[in-house]
Amino acid sequence: MSALALVTRVVLLASSATFQPLGGTLVQDGTARGVVTASPVAHYLPPGPHSFAYARPGYEAKEQNLDLAPRDVKTVDLDLVRTSSAITLYTAPAGAELRLDGRSIGTTQGSARGQASPELVPMEESRTLLLPMEELSYYWGYLSGPQAGLFLVTVDGGRVRVQFRAGAKLIREFEWRAPGQLTDLQKPAPRPVVTVDAAALQGVTAATLAFCPWADERTDMGITLNGERVAVAQIGPTMRSNAFVDEKRIPIPADKLKLLRLANELTVENPGRAIVALGHAYLEVRLADGRTARTAVANRFLFSATREEGLAAGKKYGWEIIPTNAVQAASLGQPAGPLRLSFPVVAH
Repeated sequence: MSALALVTRVVLLASSATFQPLGGTLVQDGTARGVVTASPVAHYLPPGPHSFAYARPGYEAKEQNLDLAPRDVKTVDLDLVRTSSAITLYTAPAGAELRLDGRSIGTTQGSARGQASPELVPMEESRTLLLPMEELSYYWGYLSGPQAGLFLVTVDGGRVRVQFRAGAKLIREFEWRAPGQLTDLQKPAPRPVVTVDAAALQGVTAATLAFCPWADERTDMGITLNGERVAVAQIGPTMRSNAFVDEKRIPIPADKLKLLRLANELTVENPGRAIVALGHAYLEVRLADGRTARTAVANRFLFSATREEGLAAGKKYGWEIIPTNAVQAASLGQPAGPLRLSFPVVAH
């Protein structure tokens, strides 16, 4: 046996199981038996066919089948071949970040011991927002938006720490020692919700329509708010990596502010029959007292054509990245919409 091979021995004596090394997971007859933390483990198996699978991170998993006759005693040897190696690194000075195959594995304190493994360790099964929903301009709720946004992940033994930064600014930081058990170290407070009423909208001094477009070619789109044209927006071309990401802001002319309502309808006119789309739309207004109020971000994406029309024109990317139930499409050449954009209202 090579120096990198370890033996896991399962002894059936109607029945007893002995394991080396401990810490692996056992599956018997298709049923997970959990992590093996002690050896030997005594239990009884009925006569007949049985299967065993033993696995441990850093080793190649192995399975074996056998048949037990009445009063039979059998031994199963599972040789787990190690697929990773332990390494010891000495660094000077201490405090250097170590990266293995481009992935950070920790910070040294004069020496470091790491293990290279092809297996990924689950971080968290469920999706967790790193920023409050109110801080995002995106329907998805995914982390996005801030300029120069980046993740910084640090692994220190059993502790994993995650930072989200906008350049040098630390926005959110949390850590965990067990999957799914997060501890917040820094978390921004949600943006205060500014409520309005009809009287407040009458005193608005400025308004902006914001959205994130996708278009392969440059085109002009007519923007209609509550049934009246308010602007013409130049859209595209958009790099694929920036589709529905780069925000475009369209000022609402002062003489059109009177169109604002608590619940608004946005329509996009497409006289050039261009294939474009926009999403993450919202209205932002400056109130008479200087505060800024926003509508909720629209949960639909306006497409100027159907998927079939886009495919016929050789333009399909927008439909590939937006879920079908979030698409609101018009026939090519027809106005797209309306999107409904509502302000949070004062409770009475």
